[in-house]
Amino acid sequence: MDKEKRLKITKFECKRGERTQQAKKEARRMEYELKPIEETKEYPDDKLYGISHDALYLRIRDKSVNNFDNYRALQAMMYGQKLVIDCSYEDKMVSRESLNAAKQMTFVFAYNRIHKEPFDLHLCNTNNEKLSLAKAKRDGLKMAKLPLDRYLEWGSGGKKNLNINHMVSILQDLKISGDWEYALKHVPRRKLLDTQIDKIQSKHNIDIFKRDNKLRSRVIRRLFDNKPQKFKKSLHDDETYY
Repeated sequence: MDKEKRLKITKFECKRGERTQQAKKEARRMEYELKPIEETKEYPDDKLYGISHDALYLRIRDKSVNNFDNYRALQAMMYGQKLVIDCSYEDKMVSRESLNAAKQMTFVFAYNRIHKEPFDLHLCNTNNEKLSLAKAKRDGLKMAKLPLDRYLEWGSGGKKNLNINHMVSILQDLKISGDWEYALKHVPRRKLLDTQIDKIQSKHNIDIFKRDNKLRSRVIRRLFDNKPQKFKKSLHDDETYY
């Protein structure tokens, strides 16, 4: 075979290979276009992100939100309002109360980190004598009491002591709104008078419903009973009728 024929065969093989590669590429493209879009939603109401998915905004991942919250907490450490939490009452607590206080502190850290205006939290220990009011007066610190009686109707038997996380949440919302009624929404509803009244009324309605059902069942049994029943007209009347 001479040189010219070999060159022609080589060119033909190259062109055939190029056409084959182009055909395979076109087949893959058509297969991708005709393939149904697989939903990759984490939750049913989530938007779909990525190639071939229509989304107006970029996806904000949990890691990005976490970094943003941490950055805002760091900003609060430099420029935010200071909040001191006194942790010197452990010797006055039983083990269950200590565990409960520790759990409250985890709620404090979590809620403070995601708030719009987080506090710069400081945990301190002072001497163990008396309560916070006497200690604040002795140390020359300003101290105020929550106006619970002015804005809330406290239920009977409920102690006016709030969890640490509730106190921090109240102060945070008060700082950005200046509205006590809005800030005191963090007070547990079970401590309020309205909740206790609703609970009593609900229990009373259930008791009435049970009594009505018993009376209705008794009347139905009497109606379907073959034996004649005697009913008194009144408690003071001996005359009976069937």
